[in-house]
Amino acid sequence: YGVVSMDTLGSDLLNWDTLYLAGRMHKPTLTLRRDPLMRISKQVNLTHAVRAALLMLPKNFTSEELFRRIASLSFAGDFRMRVGGENPRKVHNIVEAQMPLFKSRYSSIIEGLPNLEYIGQDLLQQNMSPQERAAMLRKMPNNFYDRLIKQGRKAGIKLPPGLGAERVNSEKLVAVDSIDKIATKAVESIVAWPALTQSVKGVLSSGVSKSISYMYAKNSKYRSQA
Repeated sequence: YGVVSMDTLGSDLLNWDTLYLAGRMHKPTLTLRRDPLMRISKQVNLTHAVRAALLMLPKNFTSEELFRRIASLSFAGDFRMRVGGENPRKVHNIVEAQMPLFKSRYSSIIEGLPNLEYIGQDLLQQNMSPQERAAMLRKMPNNFYDRLIKQGRKAGIKLPPGLGAERVNSEKLVAVDSIDKIATKAVESIVAWPALTQSVKGVLSSGVSKSISYMYAKNSKYRSQA
C-alpha cells in the first residue's frame, strides 16, 4: 500500500521506469477517480504489456498463456519469487481467478493490434515476420528498449550504438531464437532493484520478526493448498 503522485504514476505507465506501478496495473484494477490523461496512459501501458509478452511467446498461443505472460512481467526479477517470499503459483492463480476480467481488459487491444489475431476460440496467432516484430519492438518504452539492447549484447549479438541504428538493431534482436529470454532479462533488470528496495523498506517499517512471520504464514498457506 502506498501513495504516489500522478506524475510518478503516469511516467511509469508510459516509460516503464520501474514497472512497480505499471506492472501492477497490467492486472485487473479498480479505478476510484477517472482522469482522461491517466486513462490514455493506462491503455498505453497495457499495449506495452501485450507487445512485451508477444516477444516472449511463440507464433500460436492461447489467451490464457498471453495473460499469464503479461501477469508475470511485474514478478520477473523480484527476489521474493526466488526465496519463497511469494507463492510460486501466484501468476497462475491471479489469471485463473480473473480470466473474464483479463479478457475484458485486453480485448480492444488484441483486436486493435495489426500483428495479432484470433484463429479459434481463445487461440491467438501473431505475425512472426521480422519486419513486423521489429516495428513492434520500436514502439516499446525507451527504458525497455535500451535494456533489451544491453541484454542482447550480453548474449553476443553485435548491435551498433546510436539512435540511427534502431531499425537494424531491432531487426537483429527479433531474428534470434533467444529473443524470448533476452526480453525476459530486460524486464527483470527493470523490476529487480525497485522490488528489492521496496521489500527492504517494508522490513524496516514493520520489523524483521513481523516480516519473517508474514513470509512464513504465506508459505504455509500455499503449501497447504498445493
